[in-house]
Amino acid sequence: MVYRNVKLEAVLKDTSNNPVVDRTVTFKHKLSSETSWITDGSRSTGSDGKASLTVMVDAPNYYDFRAEFAGNGMYDASYDVKSGIYIQPPPPSALLPLSSIGVLLGTNIWSVPQGRWIRPDGTRCGKIGETMGLYVWSQSLRKWLKGGA
Repeated sequence: MVYRNVKLEAVLKDTSNNPVVDRTVTFKHKLSSETSWITDGSRSTGSDGKASLTVMVDAPNYYDFRAEFAGNGMYDASYDVKSGIYIQPPPPSALLPLSSIGVLLGTNIWSVPQGRWIRPDGTRCGKIGETMGLYVWSQSLRKWLKGGA
């Protein structure tokens, strides 16, 4: 499964087109084929009347996105829905081909697929080090990369 970050943004303005400041907007999403909404979170509007939230969704898929303002003593409740938005997977060049993942302990890596300790250059070892960090094997670069970078 491939995930994409999607930035959701809502703008609140009054009938005179002035920004509505410091009001809470709740963001939701769902697969277009589903009926139940997933609440992603709430954000307050800034001086420009905008509120935004970034959500992670799996791609490719069609989604509906919703922004809601509950209303208060000055303003009526309102919402907006954007339906059938196609979220594409990232381009192949943005995906790092991985054939292995491991955890670095000191200078050695526990290779999950191989089930043994190896050095960052891929040679076998049996010694456990002292510090931890996440490393992944890049097939295209033919080396271990710290933190999946």
